[in-house]
Amino acid sequence: MSNLIHLTDRIDVDDTRQFYLLPEKDRQRLCNWIEQYVIPCKTKTTRADSVNSYELKHLFGKNGGFYVVNGAMKGAMLEYDFDVYNEDFLNWNFNVGRKVFKVVDPEGAARDRLIARGMY
Repeated sequence: MSNLIHLTDRIDVDDTRQFYLLPEKDRQRLCNWIEQYVIPCKTKTTRADSVNSYELKHLFGKNGGFYVVNGAMKGAMLEYDFDVYNEDFLNWNFNVGRKVFKVVDPEGAARDRLIARGMY
């Protein structure tokens, strides 16, 4: 995938090229978060037990990040070679299982929110 984007291009919010529209410091911050918290499954997960791009973008935004569009999260996950199970869907599922996905914060509040929503 080329990361060259022309100013005349209208990029849909779900397009992976949204990642390259982020300022460099924001791309780095998103990548640092993925490196720290998003753990790939060693075995293939099913769609029902994997985490999708929509969930990841909200987890990032609520746990030390900032708002990103769905396409930016998809693009960032592709940068780290996560497997995509359903590219034809709006929200992509990645090889990140709910049980191994960890969001750590000092009070454990983020983990509690995830558990309450059935996402951990």
